[in-house]
Amino acid sequence: MTGNQELFFPPQLLGELADLRDAKWQKFVERIAALPETHPDKLALSLVVIQLGGCMSCGPGSFRHMKGCVSCARQAVGSFKGGTPRLIEMFEEARTEVQQYLGEKKAQIAA
Repeated sequence: MTGNQELFFPPQLLGELADLRDAKWQKFVERIAALPETHPDKLALSLVVIQLGGCMSCGPGSFRHMKGCVSCARQAVGSFKGGTPRLIEMFEEARTEVQQYLGEKKAQIAA
C-alpha cells in the first residue's frame, strides 16, 4: 500500500470533501472534520463515505484502490445524486449505528 491508500476511508481526510457541494455541506463537513478522530460524528461521516465509495469491496489491485482514498471519495460524494439533505440524512442514520455499536462495546467492556 502507498501513503494515499487505506483499507477504508480514514476520518482524518474528511476535510478534503468539504468543497464538493453547497455551502451547507461545506459547513457541515468542516464542523465534523474539526472533531477528534474518535468522535462518533466523525466516525459516522466516515462510514457514509465508506458506503458511498464501496470501500468494503475495494482492495489491492482494484482501480479504486489505485486511485487512492481521497480521489475515490471525492468522486463518490461529488457524483451522489441524492443531494445534501439526503447525505445529511445518511449521516444521521450512520451516527445512530455508530452510537449503538459503541454502546454495545462499552457494555461488553463493563461486563
